[in-house]
Amino acid sequence: QYRANFSAACNLFRSDLFTFQKDWLYELCDELQARGLKINWACNSRVDTLDPEKLKRMKKSGCWAIALGAESGSEESLRKMKKGITLQQSEEAVKFCREAGIKSFTYYLIGFPWETKKHIEDSLNFAVKLNSDLAQFSPLYPFPGTELYDAGKELGLFKDEDLHPYSLIKPVCGTLYISKEEIEQYLKKALTSFLFRPSYIARTLLGAGSFRKSLNYIKYGFNVFQKLKKA
Repeated sequence: QYRANFSAACNLFRSDLFTFQKDWLYELCDELQARGLKINWACNSRVDTLDPEKLKRMKKSGCWAIALGAESGSEESLRKMKKGITLQQSEEAVKFCREAGIKSFTYYLIGFPWETKKHIEDSLNFAVKLNSDLAQFSPLYPFPGTELYDAGKELGLFKDEDLHPYSLIKPVCGTLYISKEEIEQYLKKALTSFLFRPSYIARTLLGAGSFRKSLNYIKYGFNVFQKLKKA
């Protein structure tokens, strides 16, 4: 896997709707402070549930990173997957995190049944434009029982035996317009175009805060590069 392991790095609240209920969130943040629990923690969040005030309270209580489901850089794909967010909301969420001093990790899915090369290029370009602190690009996995599974099965994009094993790297099917081999190449391109930008490398190392953290980032980047060469 070409991503930082959230749960190994800190205390992670795994709920996808962690920031949805403001009153509950504020109560938790206040309680962490009241008890003097000086812990570093991270959480998942929808991009449309964040605002500067929430992030200020979260930062004060120990939040250092938030994982955001941007999912795609195409408004059309966002509508078709029924995500209920816009590209502007993803941009604002990352901007608010940066202003609050909280790192943003954005997640993208590649390989929806309707996607063309243009849709995927839009996602890659949007990820670079968004410039979050880290990004993960994963192939779509059509879980049985979902609308995407039913649609993909009806379109003949996969067979049930194609769905094993589940992987965050290897696509199990293509789209109506792109083969799964091409999607795999796009996943590699996404990582290299995002991680190995000179401006991104400089910002990451300069913002690390310590030599040890900078060294860890360098080791991580080197490991990603080696895995991409072997893949």
